[in-house]
Amino acid sequence: MKWQLVVGLAVALAGAVGSAVAQSPARVAPLDARPGQNAVYELRFVAQDTLTPSAIIELVLPRPLDVSGVQLASSRALDGGFAVNVVADTVRLQRSGLGRAVPPGTPVDLLFAAVRNPKSWASVEQATVRIFADAEAQPQVFMLPVTMDTTSQGR
Repeated sequence: MKWQLVVGLAVALAGAVGSAVAQSPARVAPLDARPGQNAVYELRFVAQDTLTPSAIIELVLPRPLDVSGVQLASSRALDGGFAVNVVADTVRLQRSGLGRAVPPGTPVDLLFAAVRNPKSWASVEQATVRIFADAEAQPQVFMLPVTMDTTSQGR
């Protein structure tokens, strides 16, 4: 009888976690996926730790994307502005220190531009995202698919 209770609780918990993940998926995608064009890209994720006003977000984007033109970033959740730095395939966005801290569990949207879309997109590509809660923190690292499908973004 105890094992049935444990199994039932595990199934219910898995369903709740799956439902929460489905409601706010992490993703990297262009707002305009026209081949060969410059586009604004959006990163969505849920903060796992408090993001201080000096938090850093690094995105290592796959080779078909040209990030050499990225100069701007903004966010509805992360106020205060960003310093933008691009080296090779990595976009580093550091909060200016002027915004408020963002608590864990907060959905974050981050827009950055201008990324040149590839002329063709043959397969699913992966981006590496590193989120440093502050300048001295160890990063939270995760891999995200880069999708060129803009129809599911609710725009």
